[in-house]
Amino acid sequence: MTDLERRIARLEAESEIRRLKARYLNACDAKDIDAIRECYIEKGAEIVFPPIGTFHDREGLIEIFSQLAATTPIIDSHQAHNAEINVIDENNAEARWSLAFVTYHPELKTFRLLSNFYHDRYVRTEKGWRISYSRSEPRLIFDGKVTDANGVEIANIPAPKD
Repeated sequence: MTDLERRIARLEAESEIRRLKARYLNACDAKDIDAIRECYIEKGAEIVFPPIGTFHDREGLIEIFSQLAATTPIIDSHQAHNAEINVIDENNAEARWSLAFVTYHPELKTFRLLSNFYHDRYVRTEKGWRISYSRSEPRLIFDGKVTDANGVEIANIPAPKD
């Protein structure tokens, strides 16, 4: 493989990984369990999402997602950006993403604003790139409620870090 072919392959891998992450986050927002499942490797995915839990395969994540989000009226919005993708070789890559997340429960009028880093690893499979490892590193969480007077109450305001 020539240098140009390697560079093009790396750029194509980065592009496919960006599309994979977008597909995953859009599937979460749409509560599309089958699409979420297809973003991960079939066996052995490691998923660390504090405070929700640690899962040693994609089905553990699917189960908790089904309980917490898919069967509820909550509305989510996941926005990933600032991707730092490192293609290690033709079949392995890693990335750090910044996530801005908003969830709203229309019946309870509660919301959560969250900022975190995703630390991901990817492998190329017969079906294309898939997530093999994902760790969420929470940075900032605001829980609140929309009041009757269209005001907002914040339940927890994080203390500044020294």
